[in-house]
Amino acid sequence: MAARKVSQSVLVAEGNNQPEVHSPNEVPLLYRGVTPIATCHWQWVGNILAARGVQNAWEMLGLSWGCRWMGGSVLFGLATWPSLLRELSGTEVSILTFEGPAQARAAELRLSLEGVPFIAEIDAYYIPAECRERTHVVHAVLVLDRDKDQAQIVDSTIGPGIMECSISEYELMRASPCIGRVEDHKLYAIGSAPTAEPEPAAILHAVRNHLNSTFPQSLRALKLYIEWAEESQGPVDVCRAAGERYQATRLFEYLAKQNIEAARRPATLLEQLTSDWYLVHMLAVEERLVDKRDRRRIVRLLNRLAVNEVKLAEAVLR
Repeated sequence: MAARKVSQSVLVAEGNNQPEVHSPNEVPLLYRGVTPIATCHWQWVGNILAARGVQNAWEMLGLSWGCRWMGGSVLFGLATWPSLLRELSGTEVSILTFEGPAQARAAELRLSLEGVPFIAEIDAYYIPAECRERTHVVHAVLVLDRDKDQAQIVDSTIGPGIMECSISEYELMRASPCIGRVEDHKLYAIGSAPTAEPEPAAILHAVRNHLNSTFPQSLRALKLYIEWAEESQGPVDVCRAAGERYQATRLFEYLAKQNIEAARRPATLLEQLTSDWYLVHMLAVEERLVDKRDRRRIVRLLNRLAVNEVKLAEAVLR
């Protein structure tokens, strides 16, 4: 991959200040480095919004959390934060998946023609980095531009440099089977720029209203998943739920720093809950869950998580 000069106008909304860029072959990166499993896309959304002048952009994205289960081994997060983000600030973030490479290619070409930056899930194996083991695992990168011949991408865990790859290289990393890829050709498109900067109290109010309406179904989904885990011998995959709690922790820590007293206890509970979700995920990855003792241990931990999810919801909604 080679770097080349490219316009960064797709990252900047008219009238907003862009963080300083030291090279025409780089993009502004306020946030960089390795993030926990299933959270690198949020870091990129934060970077794009920061480049458009949004303060505390990454910290304020954890607006919702929960559980969705569609059968099988994967427990999904709620993934409703874009609707709250739009409600609070006018920012449009679309989460898209596609049936196959042809559909993804058509959508990506259209986004690039419209000047819309997007965050694409790729196989990290094809972008080696000193900061991580070279393995086939899903990872999120910024796609500044792509056409029928090449793609210009940035990997924030490596740095702000723009890398150019052939379209065959790019489409290989987009389609390659890898650990953690469960949705085909997933991407996050960042559309309209923010039109408002919400006050901390308004953010908490919106989060509470949303949690109040979504939590009962989310808890039911978690309990159904636990029943499945108890009866099945399939793998347990809960990293997406863990990632949502990590991002929500960042939000509530930000609110607490803004002197929102009602955010302090939820921030503490979320920090512990995030650690516990990741613990379950790592144990499930490492242990032989066909062993009845290992399976029972995971089920016990999942049931404890369900209890603590209720405690967190009560602390937020009180």
